[in-house]
Amino acid sequence: MKRLKRYLTGSGLGATLVRAATGSMGLQIAGMGLGFLVGVQLARGVGVEGYGVYSFGMSVAAILGIPTEFGLPQLVTREVSMASVHKNWAHMRGVMIFSTSVVAISALIVALLGELILWATPLVSDPEQRATLQWGLLLVPLAGQTKLCGVAMQGLGRVVLGQLPIYVLRPGFFALSLFFAAYWFAPHLRPSTAMGLQIVGTALALVTATTLLARIVPQSACTATAEYHAKAWLASAFPMALTDCLRVLQSHMVVLLLGLLSNSEQIGLFRVADSTSAMLGFPITMLSAITISVIPRLWAAHETSKLRRLLWATAIAMTVGVAVLTAPVLIAGRELLGLLFGGAFADAYSTLLISCSANFAIAASGACGILLNMTGHEKRVTRAFAFSGTANVLISSACIPFWGASGAAMGNAAAAAVWSLMLWQDARRLTNLDTSIFAVSQMKAS
Repeated sequence: MKRLKRYLTGSGLGATLVRAATGSMGLQIAGMGLGFLVGVQLARGVGVEGYGVYSFGMSVAAILGIPTEFGLPQLVTREVSMASVHKNWAHMRGVMIFSTSVVAISALIVALLGELILWATPLVSDPEQRATLQWGLLLVPLAGQTKLCGVAMQGLGRVVLGQLPIYVLRPGFFALSLFFAAYWFAPHLRPSTAMGLQIVGTALALVTATTLLARIVPQSACTATAEYHAKAWLASAFPMALTDCLRVLQSHMVVLLLGLLSNSEQIGLFRVADSTSAMLGFPITMLSAITISVIPRLWAAHETSKLRRLLWATAIAMTVGVAVLTAPVLIAGRELLGLLFGGAFADAYSTLLISCSANFAIAASGACGILLNMTGHEKRVTRAFAFSGTANVLISSACIPFWGASGAAMGNAAAAAVWSLMLWQDARRLTNLDTSIFAVSQMKAS
């Protein structure tokens, strides 16, 4: 035990990776819990239709953030990390100033264009929805700058601290704001007020993140003359922006489709079902965080038998974990939804059941995405994102007019099945490893 303690508190690469993986997993768990808490607070505060209006505004803000960030968060992590290793303080200062300026200017332009569109066109006639969207436009620059502070800290080697603003501080401050708002704005909270409180929470997270970053940036980087390579940085950021775009669109496009093809009430029901199914998929998140650092080591060491056993055990653990957490929903899901979110959200039960099927599809295929990313086949993951996203849009567009929130869940479930099947097949073909729960024959062979 003493040897283990000395190892974990040491400065070696292995100890650093273990601490980073453990801390990251803990933050993700906390972030998931805080996100679920915020969902419960919002659902009870603004009601079904109000929650739909708020969720639509958040999805619009998230999609508008794609062109403003342009893949720069990942670029900052890479460039700051490399500059730190080589003590190239001019380069570090340059990439920080460049990324902050680009995100700030582009976010300002996007916000102004959005405001102009809302003012000059009759796209949004409802005053409350219009006010919510206007507040949401202010969220775009704040969220982008908060993320940049976090990734810069990660690039400086403070992996856990760098994830704190996104996973804990932002939802934590928002939950705290909603707690006090429950008394100030009782008995009902308006969606526009909730969006305003989201801005308060994000601003507080940004101030905290900026303070933390200022304390850990080397003094030499603060005083160095900035060195810029704008053309090269933008060229490097483009493919990262493409992947980010696919990921964000897949997360929020269904909400936009619901807003266009259905109504705010259906958005509210879908968001409650989707956030609940995300909580029930916690074993997938947890096991992915654990295996992401182990898989590349076993692959690099050519320990194929151990890797096969790990992949199969991961798929089994994911599936069993999801099944255990989902069982109460199958038995008394309608009652649980009404108890947590309010009686009106019991109607989200059928949508929740469909959403849970996506968890089982992902769990059964195992860590196929991680395996491909960690073995140099990340383009196959991007390809699967593109195909599954297209399937999601097509199926959701066809089903939403008939079944509302449940139709949107059908699109998500179909996308999860397409994504899992494509990555599972690619993993088998490119690595000769079966990541699924059905890898019994490979286990016998090994």
